[in-house]
Amino acid sequence: MKQDLDPGVAQAVLRAFAQSDTTEVSAVIGDATLLHVSGASGLSGSYQGVEAMSGLLRQLADLTNGTFRFVASVTSPETDGLRTVVEGRAEAVRRRKHLSTAVRLVVVVDRAGVAEIWLDCEDQREFDDFWE
Repeated sequence: MKQDLDPGVAQAVLRAFAQSDTTEVSAVIGDATLLHVSGASGLSGSYQGVEAMSGLLRQLADLTNGTFRFVASVTSPETDGLRTVVEGRAEAVRRRKHLSTAVRLVVVVDRAGVAEIWLDCEDQREFDDFWE
């Protein structure tokens, strides 16, 4: 059984990441939801559930003294109705380095709600170098 993606869900995921809001994260994902962060940095890998994703958001804020921002807009859902692609920029300052790279979040839903979120970067090397 397919469940069409409610655009409000993708917008809520966007708000959670954009504001590093752990309360918002817990409102839109469940303990089975997976977040996949591409690349080879210490932040790369898969995170499952509210605690892991909230921890990642806290880590992003801590490592950048609160400068990490995800600025994005929600595009229209893909034709199968199960995905929304959120494109924008990841921006931050850390150790006198500046990050400003295009990123993409893909939000995938199933019958239970948000199943997976994929995060990848246009310039993966820049993203990875920033977090090292």
